[in-house]
Amino acid sequence: MTLRAGLFRVQDWLSVRAHREDLPYLRRALAIEPGFRLLDIGGGTGAYTAVFGQGAEEIVVLEPHDAKVRYGQQRRPNLRFVSALAEEIPFPDGHFDRTTAIVSFHHIRMPDGALEEIHRVLGAGGRLVVEEFDPSRGQGRRAHAFERTFGGDQSIFYTPDELRSKLEEHGFRGIAHEMVGPGYLLTADA
Repeated sequence: MTLRAGLFRVQDWLSVRAHREDLPYLRRALAIEPGFRLLDIGGGTGAYTAVFGQGAEEIVVLEPHDAKVRYGQQRRPNLRFVSALAEEIPFPDGHFDRTTAIVSFHHIRMPDGALEEIHRVLGAGGRLVVEEFDPSRGQGRRAHAFERTFGGDQSIFYTPDELRSKLEEHGFRGIAHEMVGPGYLLTADA
């Protein structure tokens, strides 16, 4: 096993472990039904996606890092991995029933373009579910400081109200959020 593969295994384990308390909230928000198609934006190697996406007919992990895509393809052949940015989702209009961004939305460099694309690929009755850190609270403040220090300040963290406003600008409706774990879970209908 290479060093990179070993690091990905540890990240997978930590990801699933860190989110296990949030899983019931996420599953309720997703309300996956048979035949649904799910797109997970920034889903890394798909470890957590495979857990919360159970029951979906098609699960696609959109991930910009090629090494994570290759590793995910090897470890989780039942998921489809696509190397792309959220600003350029390579799927037709209305293809997905559910789209998620689980602690990944703050990494999107062009959030307006990404929200346009997410809205485009969600079908009628489609739903976006975002789990994020709240930069005004505890661990969210620490994550924001960490990203500023080590990520070159390219990450954009939104409070629930700020993200709600941004989603409304892009045509999402029925927006609701609840505080879960160290952050919040936001749902929005296309």
